[in-house]
Amino acid sequence: MNGWLVCDLQGGKCEMVAKVAQVNNILSTRLGRKPTYDETAKVLNVKASTIRLVSEKSRTPISLDKVVTDCGHMTLQV
Repeated sequence: MNGWLVCDLQGGKCEMVAKVAQVNNILSTRLGRKPTYDETAKVLNVKASTIRLVSEKSRTPISLDKVVTDCGHMTLQV
């Protein structure tokens, strides 16, 4: 877990990161797809907006230098 994530999430939501990840893994296995925010929220008995916030804050930032597609090499041109 990144240090900025713990500081950035307030109101005890930093504790939710592990819970959301665990529930998402369980639901993904059961459903055969990525669960929606509503489905995860229902299991954890929280609002879907809380799940969305935790999920968005725990994502790794995307680099402009990283290839985004599986189709091959892409170069950004200015």
